[in-house]
Amino acid sequence: MTTTRPHIAATATAAPATVEILYCVPHASGDLPHWLEGRETEVLATHEGYDIGAYDLAVEMAARTGGEVVAAVMSRTVIDVNRMLNADAIPRCDQQGRPFAHNVGMKPGDLAARLDTWRGFHGDLGRTVEAALASGGVVLVDTHSFTRQLGEGAPRIVDIGVCAPEGGGFALRLFRTLEDLAASGRFLVQDETGGRVPAIRLDEPYPGAHPGAFIGRTYHRPGVDTVTLEVCDDLLRSAQAVDRVADLIVAAIAAALNSNQRRVPDAT
Repeated sequence: MTTTRPHIAATATAAPATVEILYCVPHASGDLPHWLEGRETEVLATHEGYDIGAYDLAVEMAARTGGEVVAAVMSRTVIDVNRMLNADAIPRCDQQGRPFAHNVGMKPGDLAARLDTWRGFHGDLGRTVEAALASGGVVLVDTHSFTRQLGEGAPRIVDIGVCAPEGGGFALRLFRTLEDLAASGRFLVQDETGGRVPAIRLDEPYPGAHPGAFIGRTYHRPGVDTVTLEVCDDLLRSAQAVDRVADLIVAAIAAALNSNQRRVPDAT
């Protein structure tokens, strides 16, 4: 199995929704596949290995809205399902330029299995989107996290970034709604100082044209609204912290959809 559907939440609503909200987490796991066991590197437990907290966040959002989570089950250092199926899908080196031990001297069978993993993830995600689209509109929330400090650069100020695909009207509405809700002071994110108003940015830390917004661009089409969300992983370090971020994003999704005269499940 190349993907997992870890959480299929029951939709609790007084009236049927006209849109289904789906979640995908392409960098959910820092695990190596069974055929590479014993070749782990230190990087697997860091942001380079996976998006810390992104899977937990997607599960909590799905619990509030109903919907399905499709998540990749191996580290992006093995195969990155959030890239085109080319040489970029298998990173050879870490950010310091050191080769990944498990990517040195790949045998043909190893390479074939990795490529099958990519195809399996997108096959699963594509079928999930098509099934939902058959009964109404779809919102696909491509869920990621990023690290505050990247190398020796200045710490990133953004807390939640919205990456909008070209023509992504829903993503832009979601960004504006997130800004408004954050400014209201009703939704505080948790950090080491307690609670604070989150910094919401459009196309930060990555723009919608960045390679890391591949899924948002690829699946965006009539009837399917997509948005790539980037949440700083220092806001996802505990269950309570994840809950706060999930509450904010779900409230913003509902408001953004309702502003476009779509009905969504009652998040309460």
